[in-house]
Formats: sequence, C-alpha cells, structure tokens
Amino acid sequence: MVKNQVTGKALHVLQDSNTVAQQSVTGELRQQWKLHAGTEGSQIISIATGQCLSVPPRENDTHVLQLRRCGGTPVEYEHWRFPGAPTGGIAMQSEASEYCAGVQNRSTEDGIGIVHSPCTWEPTDDQVWFLVNIAS
Repeated sequence: MVKNQVTGKALHVLQDSNTVAQQSVTGELRQQWKLHAGTEGSQIISIATGQCLSVPPRENDTHVLQLRRCGGTPVEYEHWRFPGAPTGGIAMQSEASEYCAGVQNRSTEDGIGIVHSPCTWEPTDDQVWFLVNIAS
C-alpha cells in the first residue's frame, strides 16, 4: 500500500475508473501496488488492474494521475523515481514531468484526486508517501 504522510490515506484506484485518488485505508485490492524497477525507469503498478500509474501529457501545472496500460506510448509517462523526503518517506517523482505526486489541494477527503505538481519538499507536504507492507 502507498500511504500519504499528511492525510494518512491510501493511494486508491476508483471503482470502474482509470483515476487514482486517496481513500481511507482498508487494505483492499484497489489499494495494493507493486513497484517494478526497469532499466529505463521504475513503474508503480496497480494490483487490481495490472495498469501503471501515469501522468497525462502536461498542458498545465496540475493534472490528476491516471492508470494506463504498462508499456504504452509514450512510456516515459509511467516512469517514476523515489527520492527520500527530509522527514522520512519518499516522494513519487515523474521522470516525464519531474513533478511529484500529491493530494489535490491538500484535501483530507476521500475520493480526492492524486495530482502531479512541482515538488516542494516541505516537511508537512502532501507529496510525501510511505510504502506499507500488507501482511498476507
């Protein structure tokens, strides 16, 4: 599971959608992810759909992240790096945009979209995430 430092909520695939949002932690399949380290970049893959977390083409400063078929074109939209955050945890930084994933408007509500926007590296930032192992 990927959990946000500020909201305490999980990265979640909305039902019947390719949209990613935050949701209260349940540990259900739509909140489970795996990381795949490849030679050209790392992918964040939804266990529920088998699709990759991706940034849409950048037309303005903030976009809701989405899921798309892994290996699609352009493939760099699904590549991520994971720099450590000053307070612990990681940032999820897009290799295509160099922006970081965070909660839209720093909201604490369920169902709010996960967006990519300029990395801020603030200690109380909604762009800091923790990887949480779910016991099987």
